[in-house]
Amino acid sequence: MSYTSITFLVFLAITCVFYFLLPKKFRWGVLLASSFIFYYLNSGWLAIFLAAATLTIYFSGIAMARINDNFEVKKTGLTKEDRKKLKAVNDKKKKVIVAVALLVNFGMLFLLKYFNFFGDGVNFLFTGLHIHAELAAFNWVMPLGISYYTLQSAGYLIDIYRGQIKAERNLGKLALFVCFFPQIVEGPIGDSFRGTQL
Repeated sequence: MSYTSITFLVFLAITCVFYFLLPKKFRWGVLLASSFIFYYLNSGWLAIFLAAATLTIYFSGIAMARINDNFEVKKTGLTKEDRKKLKAVNDKKKKVIVAVALLVNFGMLFLLKYFNFFGDGVNFLFTGLHIHAELAAFNWVMPLGISYYTLQSAGYLIDIYRGQIKAERNLGKLALFVCFFPQIVEGPIGDSFRGTQL
């Protein structure tokens, strides 16, 4: 669905009508539903990667929030040295969570966007070395906006890890932050989750 097509303009008009007809507290739901419909119409079943990215960062963010909450509870009554030790242990746990979540998300990006490129290079090398092996290529269309929502998701997790923002506990609102369809024109380097008003 091209941004200059009649279909997109009709889709946008319908979204706006529902958005302004509903009370403010439900408007984010209209935007979320429209965003998922938009990605599904453009990517079909490959929109599952968007859902996987959203769930990965949601649960990773919640896990880091729990670690932070437990630290706040346990640190009272501890000596300064014990507090530092507990903080170091918690920081290691959060690093593991961030590393795994980023590995999953960038792994999906690599698989869908760059695997064929690197596979062609490896196959060319094999041919030059007279090795009779070949990496298979994926023949599917890349999901719309995968680079955008992968980078946005990474930024969100890193901000939580650094303590710059708190994890969003509402899965729907986080999903909207990740997949809000008009932002794909702008790209992933936008405002962080901090201060988002829905």
